[in-house]
Amino acid sequence: MSKTYFNVWEFKQALDLAEMDPISARVLYEQYLEKYPKDYAAYPYYCSNLITLGELDLAEKKLNYIVEQFKKDDNIKDFDKTKIFEHNIFFCKIKLMSYQKRYKELNNIYKNNPNPLKDRNFNTVWFYTEKQLGNLDVEKRDSNSYLFRQITKYDEQDFLDHIKKHLAEYNDNSIEPNSNVFEPNFPIEEVLEEIKKYIPSNKKLLYGFFDDTYVFKYSNCGRVDSRLVDYFKVICLHDSTDLITICPVRGNDNIPHVDLNYMVKEENGKVKRKSQIERFNQKYNQN
Repeated sequence: MSKTYFNVWEFKQALDLAEMDPISARVLYEQYLEKYPKDYAAYPYYCSNLITLGELDLAEKKLNYIVEQFKKDDNIKDFDKTKIFEHNIFFCKIKLMSYQKRYKELNNIYKNNPNPLKDRNFNTVWFYTEKQLGNLDVEKRDSNSYLFRQITKYDEQDFLDHIKKHLAEYNDNSIEPNSNVFEPNFPIEEVLEEIKKYIPSNKKLLYGFFDDTYVFKYSNCGRVDSRLVDYFKVICLHDSTDLITICPVRGNDNIPHVDLNYMVKEENGKVKRKSQIERFNQKYNQN
């Protein structure tokens, strides 16, 4: 065991991998905590990574363990560090409880802790728990923001309008082009039909509080900050087929994903296609 309590560089190695490669990040977190078991500040990040990977029971076990260890450690005198630790543990527990579908408990927590939750824009999570508890009027969705509308009552047309910002031709004349844009030849309507075969599934990643992220590989599907990429992600409401968004992203084969390159081969053998916007509008009967 190391005589030091933490190592910023080693911890950052795991932290930097958490989004792009959560499986490798888990290995690094566990190696780090074995070496620096007194670095309590690292545990919420490790547990959050476990939740991302769907290891909910293990994450809960680790959270309970580290809270007990923290309470027993008489060497902790720093008030600020204690508050930071408790704050991060609190939000990690919120994430865990949401994915465990403990909605009544979450709702009570929100009502009893309004200030810290509102500071982190927790209103969307609270709104989601209200929907799950049947407390929303599903016919009153028009005045809400896009995500609130979709939580209230899912509407596929709303989703289709929302994702236009990630289509190439929609960005051609845009004053502020989106940083994540599909290539003009990307068959968005066929892909939307194809991905339904894989959603929901155990390939999901739980990055947020009530949403599932699925990663798909499709060579040269789009650009991120003008750089060509081979992956795109789909975000859905948890354990559902309610799609929230789809866009190209940077990726790698280490992240759980579905390879759709069999569709690329089919596309290469076809005659010249209509433009992306024409096909999209025709598919969904838009003018």
